[in-house]
This record gives sequence, C-alpha cells and structure tokens, in this order.
Amino acid sequence: MSLAAAIGHHAIHRVVEAFYQRIRTHATLAGPFAEVPDWPLHQERLVHFWWVALGGERERSFQYQVATKHFVHGFTRALLADWILLFEQTLREQLPAPQADGWLALARRMGEGLANANDRIHARDQENPHAPFDFAHSGTYPVR
Repeated sequence: MSLAAAIGHHAIHRVVEAFYQRIRTHATLAGPFAEVPDWPLHQERLVHFWWVALGGERERSFQYQVATKHFVHGFTRALLADWILLFEQTLREQLPAPQADGWLALARRMGEGLANANDRIHARDQENPHAPFDFAHSGTYPVR
C-alpha cells in the first residue's frame, strides 16, 4: 500500500490546508507565498501534488514546476529550512507518527533537491549571469 493510500485523500487535504494557513502568517514564509494569486487553486494543486508524490494515482493533469517556482520566488536554504520545520510541526499535529515520518522524509529529500538546484543556479549565475537556462532539459535551468 502506498503512503498516499495509508494517509488518505482527506488527511492529505487537511495537512495541506492547515500548513498553508500557517504559511500565510509565518514571519519568513508569508512574503514569498504572498505571490499566490488563487489560494483555493494552489491548495488543490498541492493536495494532488502530494497525493501523487506519496504514491497515489495521478487524477488530474496539473503541470508542476516545483524547482522553477521556488527559484523565481527567491527560496534560499534558510527559507527551505523554515518551510521544513513548519511542515514537520503540521504533520506531527495532523497525522500518526509513522505517516508523518514517511511524508516528512519525502519532503526533506525534495527540499534538499530544491536547495541543491538553487545552489547550482546561483553558482552558474556567478559564472555567467546572462546565460539562458531551461529546467526542461537535464543539467540546465529556467529560461529567463
């Protein structure tokens, strides 16, 4: 059984809703997330994103540009660390420990991947600040 099935759609929705309520008033995270134009749609996409990431079947055709979105909105390792801490608190309040632990492990791996991608982008910018990049191709980054 996938972690998505073990947690369930309703609980994933509950976690996402509780977490993003906190995000909107968080000292460091509220700023980057103030750019979200449609919170209900954003949360719907995130529920589906986590459902699929946790092993559930894709139910919608949403396109996710996780690395691009986070880079464009200035996510740093410090912001990602704040995100993970807040997410962990939310998971531990909303789910039994085994489910929270599994989801948190996945979120930490994803966060490290985002942090590493941002590091590569920033390093590349230092070397050649005018070079275009495209996230759609392996080893390259978003076109500016």
